Amino acid sequence: MRYTVDGGAPFGFAGLWTGRRDPESGDWLRTCTIITTKANDLVAPVHDRMPVVLAESAHAAWLDPSLDDEGARALLGVPPVGDWLGEPVSTWVNSAQHDDPQCIAPAETQGTLFD
Repeated sequence: MRYTVDGGAPFGFAGLWTGRRDPESGDWLRTCTIITTKANDLVAPVHDRMPVVLAESAHAAWLDPSLDDEGARALLGVPPVGDWLGEPVSTWVNSAQHDDPQCIAPAETQGTLFD
């Protein structure tokens, strides 16, 4: 499935990142994660979890270094379906070797025996 919000407008996920320097090599190890939540009604038929999608109005708050735990939790709810759209895509996306626009090509509709 390909999910879009607000007619294809960009949207942000809630995520965390950190980094530390290896004391022996001096190299940086940087890691990140996307925070997930219970799936909304549109995503639930495909999976029980989904990334936390932040409303545009929440982007600045999420990125504010002074955001405390309580404030962060307030931003992590299950997103409403609202202007979301889910469209089936081609099975081309099922291979990690594919990283091109064909990954979001609409799925071919399969007819029935009597079409």
